[in-house]
Amino acid sequence: MLRWPGAYLERRGFTTTPPEKLSTSPPSAARSVAPPAAVTTTRPAPAVAEVRAWARGQNMAVPSRGKLRQDI
Repeated sequence: MLRWPGAYLERRGFTTTPPEKLSTSPPSAARSVAPPAAVTTTRPAPAVAEVRAWARGQNMAVPSRGKLRQDI
């Protein structure tokens, strides 16, 4: 059994960097930073009753029960 995770990684071919060799400076300003993702809001799907009411208002033939046609 290995006593520390680094030994496991080294046996698998990974190398580790000692803490004294890690960079303490912030990333350079030359790096491009991606802009924050745009916030998208999604509306919930309209209720079937709302769709039926809209279709009837458009003079479409809509059954009072069951599935709606795809074209509605």
